Amino acid sequence: MSAAMNELVKDLKEKQKQSKGLEKSIQKNVETWRRNVNVFFGNVKKWLSPLVRDKLVDISENPITIAEELATYDTSELVISFSPNNRIIKLVPKGTYIIGANGRIDLEAGFIKPIKFVLMSKRATSADDLIQIKEASASNAIAMNISWGGKGAEDTLVWKIAPNDISRGTFEELDDNAFANIIKKLVL
Repeated sequence: MSAAMNELVKDLKEKQKQSKGLEKSIQKNVETWRRNVNVFFGNVKKWLSPLVRDKLVDISENPITIAEELATYDTSELVISFSPNNRIIKLVPKGTYIIGANGRIDLEAGFIKPIKFVLMSKRATSADDLIQIKEASASNAIAMNISWGGKGAEDTLVWKIAPNDISRGTFEELDDNAFANIIKKLVL
């Protein structure tokens, strides 16, 4: 075998090894995302449990498939039906590969613009915390530093409500009070 062919074989084997590592990493991210979605849905069910108990709300899950650039996978959406006015709200996972976050779930309610919940760094409060543009000193070039939602072990991830205008607004941490206020506006 020629030297060029030996080099090609070596390079292809290395590429194959890298590809398998990437596939494992993607699969791990998808599994983590599914767990994060389940935790989010568990919190919503807990927050709405008094309404379920009083038969004001019915909660169900429907299977869905998410197709992201790096992976296609199955998960579920949460469907919340309000008995008094037949209003239906869906919590629909949109994906884990989101710039500035570790995932997004949209609250969809008819014809309103979806409300976006993002899993992100507890420290981030605005878009300025996620994307920073600064001048590089050596070449006077503009460099862009994009934070991918604080995936580092030292950072705590929390669910936040994304502002309608991400360039001007702030991210509000999602808890039972914030969720109840959103539901009130949509259902009452």
